[in-house]
Amino acid sequence: MKAFISFFSVVFHPLFIGLYTTLYYVRFINPKLPLNYKVHLISEISFYTILLPLMFFLILKYFNYVKSIMVATTKERVFPLIINSLILIQLINRLDFRLIPELYVFFTGSLIATLLSIYYSSIKVKISLHMMGMSVFCSFVLLYHDNILLQSISILGIGIIASSRLVMKAHTYNELILGTTVASITQVISYILFYNI
Repeated sequence: MKAFISFFSVVFHPLFIGLYTTLYYVRFINPKLPLNYKVHLISEISFYTILLPLMFFLILKYFNYVKSIMVATTKERVFPLIINSLILIQLINRLDFRLIPELYVFFTGSLIATLLSIYYSSIKVKISLHMMGMSVFCSFVLLYHDNILLQSISILGIGIIASSRLVMKAHTYNELILGTTVASITQVISYILFYNI
């Protein structure tokens, strides 16, 4: 059981949420995008949200700044989160708001959530990055896709992630709630500020 929960935590690691959201977007929300653009978009998102952060993680691990991909302590988190925020800024600048506004707003909200995570880590308040990741994805589904079944599944996913983090004793209830709250609010704020302009 614990092995399954650990596997689930890896599969839904925050690094992969940008890719999962993009795949969901091109499949359910904007399926009429040209195939070559979908491939380009998925490749670009994968590069900026998975490959680049992993490369910097390996560098940080080499210099003993971080111990594992789970960055368990607030001290370990600050620098990787700063790097991730800079990568997100570069990614957002490359996205075409006119063509894919939903993803543009999603990553803008994710950037704001990341900046808040840096603040919390700097004052030694631990926030669940797994819950942030799952909650930004769930918020995306709720805001942009009117499908009760898939919305319900995404909400269920939050519950599963929360349970897995508690079973692994990676977080307290307050840390899980904080991660969910920060992620959800930043997505809603981004939606209000940018999507309806």
